[in-house]
Amino acid sequence: MRSDRREAGWAVSLSVRAYRRLLAAYPRAFRQRYGAPMVQVFRDCCREAERAAGAGGICQVWLMALSDLAVSALKEHRQEEVHMSRLSWIRLGSLAALIGGSVGALSAGLALVLATAQLLDEQSSLALAVFPVQVAVSRAGPVLWLLFVLALIGLQARGAGRAGVLGWVGITVAALGAVVTGLGNGLDAVIMASQADGCRTPQNCNYYDPDHYLYLGFMAGLLGSVIFASGMIVSGIPALRRRVLSRHNGLPLLVGVMALLGVAAAVIATFTSPGIDGAGLQKVAIMFATVALVAAVVWVLLGAAMWPRGDEEVIVQAAV
Repeated sequence: MRSDRREAGWAVSLSVRAYRRLLAAYPRAFRQRYGAPMVQVFRDCCREAERAAGAGGICQVWLMALSDLAVSALKEHRQEEVHMSRLSWIRLGSLAALIGGSVGALSAGLALVLATAQLLDEQSSLALAVFPVQVAVSRAGPVLWLLFVLALIGLQARGAGRAGVLGWVGITVAALGAVVTGLGNGLDAVIMASQADGCRTPQNCNYYDPDHYLYLGFMAGLLGSVIFASGMIVSGIPALRRRVLSRHNGLPLLVGVMALLGVAAAVIATFTSPGIDGAGLQKVAIMFATVALVAAVVWVLLGAAMWPRGDEEVIVQAAV
């Protein structure tokens, strides 16, 4: 009897060791989380089967374990691939929001400095020094909106499991608006780049545009901004209510609100500029730059909030 028990104990021990080796078929993260409990369950099953049916019982446990392992290991690898792909998009979107927001903040900050300096002194040396840098940075508008489209993709990947249909529709509309705005800004950038000598100083900045392409680009950008703002507000509501992000869930909605304020500032600047003096123009420019600066800072904050950390990656994985 003791010999039989020793043989049975040896069979269970050998089975457990072999099973532990076979768990290498699962992804590493899965093994770290579930490996020990799975081994314990397998050991208990082997012991119960051995008591009930001897070596034949252990063989039955092995048949069930191997079939389950073949199916579940493949499933876990597929889920991990989806999980890693989703995490990659989230991280890319987060970086795009951080970079785009930072460049946008630089452009708006330079515009704010330029307008303030000119308001204080029309011939300001600071304005003359800042102006060419501000013009060069402002031409990055199309690239910025491309970055914001990537940020929206990352935001959708981050909250796809919680935002629902309304969130998906809002993000899609916002992305469409961002593309239209980028195309409008791109048209303006092409015209400006083709006439590099047309804008040398704040007092001497004119472009030859008989076909009104600059106006067309401006209107396209304005229309795209309205579409973008609408989409962000629509998607921002479920993002706030359902906690798409683990923190600062109001940021997507705030991005939409700031975009809408930017449209309002652009409309005010368009209709008031022809009838006011130089000081009035600089005040309008300060208002517009301030709104743009706050909007850019909100993008930076959103990019930081989107980046998954620690247990948040598990939350993203669970939502796949």
